[in-house]
Amino acid sequence: MGGRLTVSERRLLYRGRQPRRRLALDTMCFLRHFEGASDWTRATRPLFSLVERGACTAVTSALTLTELLTAPLRQGEEALADEYRRLLATFPHLSVVPIDAEVAEVAARLRGHYGLRTPDALHLATAVVSRADGFVSADGRLLRVTEVEVIPLREAS
Repeated sequence: MGGRLTVSERRLLYRGRQPRRRLALDTMCFLRHFEGASDWTRATRPLFSLVERGACTAVTSALTLTELLTAPLRQGEEALADEYRRLLATFPHLSVVPIDAEVAEVAARLRGHYGLRTPDALHLATAVVSRADGFVSADGRLLRVTEVEVIPLREAS
């Protein structure tokens, strides 16, 4: 990768000595980062820096676009909605994964097994189907899921 990693970046990028090559990101990673609240950007800045530099790749569900656009569109903030669209489409080393039949099937299994809400199950299923090494989320309720390692967003700070 080149360059030194910060402690926060190392926590995200490594599990012990094993590097995480692909991270799946929950919508809250984007919302917290875009909102720019200082307590959260200490957690999100290292995450997005790693992805932007190509130290790892990232995936997020197409559901992220739905969740990001809802408030701006409801409030008539087309410019903000356009900015969110642009960022998801052009952010380096980030892929938006469509919700296809395979993701839906895995989500149903996760939902049935853990009693998850459908959006959470879809995000986690995206991580599983994409073979992510970890799923970064601010939702501590997801830590009980074992199909993919859930990495608490706060852990990065």
